[in-house]
Amino acid sequence: MAKVAPKVEEKRKPDFVLRAKNENGFWTTIGAMWSADLGDKGKGWSIKINSAPLGWKGDCLAMEPLPDKDE
Repeated sequence: MAKVAPKVEEKRKPDFVLRAKNENGFWTTIGAMWSADLGDKGKGWSIKINSAPLGWKGDCLAMEPLPDKDE
């Protein structure tokens, strides 16, 4: 049986989520992006990819997170 890494909660809400189309054409959330302050080197992005859908060709879209249903 394969071991599964424990789920780690992020401390802040992502600026963008990464979504990719799976082999059936449905959008799947595969990760997230946060702005990163690199000090004297400027700004960048911290990117975390959690999964890859079947049939994924490597393309994805960064988009704003959907609003929480509680809001």
